Amino acid sequence: MYDFDKEVILTNHAKERLWERAGLKKGAAARLAHIAYRKGIRAEIANGCLMNYLDRQEERDAGKNNIRVVYGEMTYIFNDDNEKAVLITAYRVPNRIKKQAIGTQRRAKTI
Repeated sequence: MYDFDKEVILTNHAKERLWERAGLKKGAAARLAHIAYRKGIRAEIANGCLMNYLDRQEERDAGKNNIRVVYGEMTYIFNDDNEKAVLITAYRVPNRIKKQAIGTQRRAKTI
């Protein structure tokens, strides 16, 4: 399974994308990436359209050791190495599943 205490590292590409797409500077981006890795929604706990979305994204990049995590309104793609989790990029969740992603995140907090 996942080791949620891993060190999360951001690539330069990820820092640029979080600045471009979410307006986050380096320090805020690093904090949010760590929180997203620990508390984000993975395909195993997603349901409905959100699960289909994450499954399609994983099928598209089959064979890579990447983890897709939805946290808030963003999808984060991590490369899960043995010692570290490396954030590769981040992009917005499609509008059609944004409400479901936020609702699933809230329900996961209460469990």
